[in-house]
Amino acid sequence: MNPIDRGEGKVNSEAQGAFDHWLRLVQRRWWLRRLSEALVAVVVLAVLFTAAAIGYMTWSLFDKTAVADARTLLFWAVPLLALLLLLPRALRFMSRSAAARYLESRSRELDALVISASEVSERARQTGQPVAGGSLAARLLARAAATCADCGARSLEFSRLKRALTIFVMTLIIAAGAVLLGSDATRYGLALLFDPVPDPLAGSPYQLAVEPGDISVIEGEDQAVSALPQGFRPERVELLTRAPGATTWTIVEMNAGEDNTRHDALLFNLEGPREYYVRSGSVESGRHLIDVVPRPRVSRIDLRYEFPPATGRAPELVEDGGAIRAVKGTQVEIRVLPDRPLETGQLVLNGNERIALRGAGDELRAKIRLEQDGHYLIELPAGNAGMTRASVEHPIQVFDDTRPSV
Repeated sequence: MNPIDRGEGKVNSEAQGAFDHWLRLVQRRWWLRRLSEALVAVVVLAVLFTAAAIGYMTWSLFDKTAVADARTLLFWAVPLLALLLLLPRALRFMSRSAAARYLESRSRELDALVISASEVSERARQTGQPVAGGSLAARLLARAAATCADCGARSLEFSRLKRALTIFVMTLIIAAGAVLLGSDATRYGLALLFDPVPDPLAGSPYQLAVEPGDISVIEGEDQAVSALPQGFRPERVELLTRAPGATTWTIVEMNAGEDNTRHDALLFNLEGPREYYVRSGSVESGRHLIDVVPRPRVSRIDLRYEFPPATGRAPELVEDGGAIRAVKGTQVEIRVLPDRPLETGQLVLNGNERIALRGAGDELRAKIRLEQDGHYLIELPAGNAGMTRASVEHPIQVFDDTRPSV
């Protein structure tokens, strides 16, 4: 049992009991005040440690190792501090003589009265003999008890307890304000400390978006990749690429744009599929795939000419041609043999007019009427990459009809 509340050594004296009541009150208030101050210190230190842990995680951009270190520091340091600060104070109690001296130090008007009464009371407790009523000792104890009541012993430690409570409340208000009014990173860091997730970066306010994501391109083409930081502005962003199944990544530093809000890089002459992602420190984008589609090609172009009736010429087939040369008004059927089976394609006339090529056996065909000089080329489908150029540009030369007249 707490020595403050022990009952051994009681004597049958009203003055003795009244005086002991005040000493026990002083002991309890002293013990409660010290424990309260220690508790407030633990709370303040816990808030400071939490703020330091959040700051460290934010500085590291929520790196997995940093998050683990911050949680370890917090959940080991705070309980240890609580143990070191609270346990000694919880187990330490004030003796009766120390309580008397403490009470005397708080009120000079007592003038050693309480100390003298404490010594008389202690002798009575040790001998087990009650203080005789009306005796000098009884009058001393009664006077000391009455003086304790008059000098404000009842409010002893109230000011210090109130100060500890004020610091406690203000600490909680400041901590709550920092969370409610702080950045998303602050709130996310607090959530990570008390509700860990397998991948701290998944929900982090610091993200790296990447363009174009998953995409298909034509074999041999270049592809631009852009990193768009969200929540921070890194000075350095890296692009990492590799062939699917490879174990090592090729690292390229991306070019920073204005205010580091965008970083760009260009992959040249893609000959095969590439996995890629971007990173800045511990912040990484998701993994993406550039699928490289083999470029379709034209194996051969045959041209079938149907001349105007006035020329008197029969239709003519020119195999493995390309350049078109005929008189004005001639119908030309362009027969395209691709290097793989295809059902459709496009004939691009003079760079802007697109005419559909239709399947006819192994060939794709379209007809044009010659009216003026120009040029054409063939576009063929390449899977998800869409239509792509599959031939060189061929000239179209148109002649005026110069048949003789009478």
